[in-house]
Amino acid sequence: MHDLIIIGGGPAGLTAALYAARSGIDTIVYEKEVLGGKITAADHVENYPAFVDGVNGFELGELMANQAKKYGAKISFEEVNALELKDKIKTVHLSNKKVKTKAVILSMGSKNRKLGLEGEDNLVGRGVSYCATCDGNFFKGQDVAIVGGANSAVSEALYLSKIAKTVHIIYRRENFRAEKVHTDRLKNTPNIISHLNSEIIKLNSDDFLKGVVIKNNKTKKTSELAVNGLFVAIGHIPNTDLVEGQVTLDPKKYIITDQNMATNLAGVFAAGDIRSETFRQVVTACADGARATESVIEYLGRL
Repeated sequence: MHDLIIIGGGPAGLTAALYAARSGIDTIVYEKEVLGGKITAADHVENYPAFVDGVNGFELGELMANQAKKYGAKISFEEVNALELKDKIKTVHLSNKKVKTKAVILSMGSKNRKLGLEGEDNLVGRGVSYCATCDGNFFKGQDVAIVGGANSAVSEALYLSKIAKTVHIIYRRENFRAEKVHTDRLKNTPNIISHLNSEIIKLNSDDFLKGVVIKNNKTKKTSELAVNGLFVAIGHIPNTDLVEGQVTLDPKKYIITDQNMATNLAGVFAAGDIRSETFRQVVTACADGARATESVIEYLGRL
């Protein structure tokens, strides 16, 4: 039996593992994909403290994982299929075994929100992508589009501008939500074309994406953009399917916690993007992970 199982190896989970291992708690992190979570899709992270010139997202995730492992945290690349959280001793179901633990930190993060357009799913890997840094090089010298207006979308547009011939950025509102430092760069990048007050209403394709039809929400006029690649950066959906019906969720299905990261269930804590919170950044995820582990330490001390 473990003292603590952390589900999810993003910044929140890895920070929680670091703090737990340094406190002598028997800790294991289960991650089904890549360590670092969504930051691995960021070509350049500029707002994480101590990295004056920024840092590659994949590299940052790797550094976090190595630091946690240095102090004794175990990391296992396995998918959690089910959870039993209501009893004093928690049960984590893996593909070929069940693991017991005294406490759990839920840090499964979130997944990409889709446009919901006809043919979108069939075009994933055939022109539609949710990660510019993962797939951008497939479109070198070609025309591409990206949908979204927050920091992630604008950052990915800037990244794509170094690879693609032309980048169309499409956003449904009057102004981008991204920070000024990003929007200033956007305006000064000649091969990026902004389409504000606009949204995609149709994907044109045969076996591969051939273009998109956009509608201006003010003029109601439609136009067609001939693009080979479409990158979707319109937000995320929390990965809470495993815990629905056990921990309390808000209307958007994010986990509700108190200020100490505790859920409604004793011994179950949540941290990072999976938590009901309006401001989600790498640094806030790390803070959540540290606070969650402190709460775990207090909880284990009462058992």
